[in-house]
Amino acid sequence: MRRRTKVLLGLAGATIVAVAAVHVAAMLDMKRERRARLYLGDRLYTESRGSGPPIVFLPGMQCSTRFWDGSFDSLAGTHRLIFVDELGFGRSPWPEDSPYDLEDQLAALRRTLVALDATHDVTLVAHSFGTVIAANYAATWPGEVRRVVLLGTPVWGSESEARERIKSMSTLGWTFLANRPLAVATCTAMCAFRPALRRVLPALDRSRPPDVVRDSVLHDLGSVDGAVGIMMHNPIATPVQAIGPRVVFVHGRQDVVTPLETVEKLARASGARLIVVDSDHHHYLTRALSEVSSAITAD
Repeated sequence: MRRRTKVLLGLAGATIVAVAAVHVAAMLDMKRERRARLYLGDRLYTESRGSGPPIVFLPGMQCSTRFWDGSFDSLAGTHRLIFVDELGFGRSPWPEDSPYDLEDQLAALRRTLVALDATHDVTLVAHSFGTVIAANYAATWPGEVRRVVLLGTPVWGSESEARERIKSMSTLGWTFLANRPLAVATCTAMCAFRPALRRVLPALDRSRPPDVVRDSVLHDLGSVDGAVGIMMHNPIATPVQAIGPRVVFVHGRQDVVTPLETVEKLARASGARLIVVDSDHHHYLTRALSEVSSAITAD
């Protein structure tokens, strides 16, 4: 009995040491990542090319500028393309006081576009979580926005519906809403082993470009908390109703995050245009690129 007790105590002690080591590694990693972004100040990370009226691209949750993967470079001959990492994701700043809210996201995007002199005749193109930011930005500064193209828009009528739909977005989204302790543990481990994960994950996820998969771990717990909270508590129907005719929905028949009929109903009610494509929630750029390009450039 004494031997068994010693073994159990040894295992418990080793577990405590291992958990503590992971937490320390996670904190050091987050400090390092935040320091790497200090040069941006209070602006977001952007990549730009081309000249002309600005087209601003906002990706979904856990994504970065690399989500767009050069898909719209042909437009750089007539437009200025500005690819943005949202607050808390990719190479943009990770606030210490996370989780943040919609006003924080909008303020960061506003500061960034003002600094880039991109506040006239703007077209906003966004996917998933980014559509909520894009629609609210256009509703807040309507005189500056020409068109808003929304891909895979999350539309729901209640917080309970939002919970179920966000769970279908990704494994991480499900974890945050279905099992909070597991979500905390997952994010802590991800931060602790981030450099290794960025090397290994592209081999495990062949459905997306390697650079997109690598950047999918560039966030912390507060980043995802903030994004999930924004989607749950800020129904996109409100800003869409305000800017309706300027909105173009591009929505896939296989998009399980929001049923097509729900987007059709919002489009009719707001006067927005709807383009239906053969895509799921994650592959608009590979399965409907021509339709998205046409929506961006249509007169």
